[in-house]
Amino acid sequence: MEIKWNRRILRAIFIISLVSFCCGKAAAKIIRVPADQPSIQLAINIAGFGDTVLVSPGVYRENINFIGKDIVAGSLFLITGKKNYISETVIQADSGSVVTFIHAKTKLTILTGFTITGGKGTKVDVGKDFVYGGGILILGASPVIKNNIIARNATWPSCFGRGGGIAIMDSANPLIAGNTIIRNDILGPCTHAAYYGGGIWVDATSNPIIGGSLNNANDILSNSAIYGLELYREGGGKVINAQFNYFGGRCPPDSFDPFEVWPRSQFDISNCSKTPVTKVDEGNNRFLPNDFQLLQNYPNPFNATTIIEFHLPQPSQTSLEIFNLHGEKIETLLSQKRLPAGTHKITWQTTDLTSGVYFYHLRVNGLFGETRKLILLK
Repeated sequence: MEIKWNRRILRAIFIISLVSFCCGKAAAKIIRVPADQPSIQLAINIAGFGDTVLVSPGVYRENINFIGKDIVAGSLFLITGKKNYISETVIQADSGSVVTFIHAKTKLTILTGFTITGGKGTKVDVGKDFVYGGGILILGASPVIKNNIIARNATWPSCFGRGGGIAIMDSANPLIAGNTIIRNDILGPCTHAAYYGGGIWVDATSNPIIGGSLNNANDILSNSAIYGLELYREGGGKVINAQFNYFGGRCPPDSFDPFEVWPRSQFDISNCSKTPVTKVDEGNNRFLPNDFQLLQNYPNPFNATTIIEFHLPQPSQTSLEIFNLHGEKIETLLSQKRLPAGTHKITWQTTDLTSGVYFYHLRVNGLFGETRKLILLK
């Protein structure tokens, strides 16, 4: 069988192997999961400089920490180029960030070909309630995050979630390329906080490349936040190259909604795509709760009354809440009510609110969350 390696990853492996040879280090090896080690983390723990952790399809219920190592971790997509392996190789966490990179300064560290889901984020500052990186936390590191699905991670119930899909901080300069970053959620239960960076959150000291070229473009869409639904930069710094990405068909995204990429001055989105670019269908992922669906309200915009519709594949404890642009909860339509499986329609009628943009947030069994935006016009 002919083995086709991703060119960029092959180049990185070659460089690492060359450095190992020149410097007298042991030759790079492949550690297979679960054939050689039962979990991805155990394989990382024993990996040396330049090694590759190659993961077979399955659901791996664990948190992954690269512990500063220059290694490659990938699904069988890495050696075959077959994108079905991305949706069939799932790293799913029940708490914390699903994948963590700390103080790995080179782009010889690579994560490719996985579905990253179920993360809840990590507290970085002791004594503070801020939670970062539901799916992936990149702290002072510069890895390559390429050809992954990063979906349905959240920072609930934190009131200070940052980066539902990815949080990038502490002078980190990663490459984010060819990923589908979708339906990540940082909204919490509090009425006083603003929620920043549903898809990707970046601090002022970091300068990632997010897409940046046609070959590296990401699909970044349907993430939930108040400011920076898809991309958010905390403070000011060197403008981030975020060109050629797909933001759900709006190009540029701020032509429709200024809150999708915020603040606009911190991201170069002068080029973008009007059609999906990754060709990875998150909806076909059989390991994710795809049948939980929150639909767009109708009519939208609306004057006083609108209908919110959602689908439950099984009986579930369900909450439905309305937020304003400041992240303040203004109304609870359902509060942990057990509803039967099926399609449900909730009518929201308001007479005392001013015209503007609001958000409705569905949470199912305390885990699944999704948010959509509605517009009230009087």
